[in-house]
Amino acid sequence: MGYREVQNYKAFMAEEAERERLEQEQRERPLREAEAQLVQNSNALAMLERDRVAGTGGLKDERSWADPIIAGTRMLRDEAKAYNAAQFQVFMRDHPSAYLSPANADVLFSYLTRNDITIATAETYRRAYERLDSFGLLESKPADPEPELVQEPEPESTGPKMVKGWDDDGREIELTERQVDRLTADEYKTFARVSVQRFPSHAAF
Repeated sequence: MGYREVQNYKAFMAEEAERERLEQEQRERPLREAEAQLVQNSNALAMLERDRVAGTGGLKDERSWADPIIAGTRMLRDEAKAYNAAQFQVFMRDHPSAYLSPANADVLFSYLTRNDITIATAETYRRAYERLDSFGLLESKPADPEPELVQEPEPESTGPKMVKGWDDDGREIELTERQVDRLTADEYKTFARVSVQRFPSHAAF
């Protein structure tokens, strides 16, 4: 096969590959469009559900939960307030990780009120809190402040300890302890003004 034939063959194979790619793309286009539409619909439904949970436009949450234990229970207004307050304390005690800032408490109480839940158990508060939190409608607990690092003051640099003495001319000088340690015996005698005192060779009585 000559050079021209090789080039023609390569061009033919490239054209075939491009043709197959276009045909595959054409076949897969409806599927991709359907997947994109599903994602769009899913996002729209998620936004609608979030709006319901948030009460946007007066919407109610179809998945709000009232405890069946107290279904049909009737209380006077003051009795219901006292009951709700006691149950809210139980919820806070049993779920210390829940961040119940004043703002979050307002969101929680408003959610129950607009969904016509006038009497709430601790379980009702828990489910409502978790539903609001799952849609990012509650503020997060602020991070604990990092402990302040106290830097110990660096010890003052004290120079080498100096020792006072005298030189050969009787002048007062100062040497470091290391320099003193390096003096010969005779040099140290001069430096320290050590005089040689002769003692008798035996005890005197």
